[in-house]
Amino acid sequence: MSLTIEQIKAAAMELDPVEREVLGYDLLVSVGRIDPAAIEASWLAEAHRREELYKAGNLKTYSLDELLERPEIPREQRLRKNRYDSGD
Repeated sequence: MSLTIEQIKAAAMELDPVEREVLGYDLLVSVGRIDPAAIEASWLAEAHRREELYKAGNLKTYSLDELLERPEIPREQRLRKNRYDSGD
């Protein structure tokens, strides 16, 4: 028995957000809408660009504590940081 698109969509909506993201990415790759090699090359170029900015002293850096104090950081992330501090 074959599933309908509606059944597949309903099942996909029951996945957690990260799993839905992975599924969406995989589907886009499968129809040629995303080129994983191009994405990898773009991230590599961005990493090199940021490394050069850092080496030249032109990139602002932050400590973990500074980052976790930012209001856009979810509470769960702040709690996770406490686990790192405790040595667990």
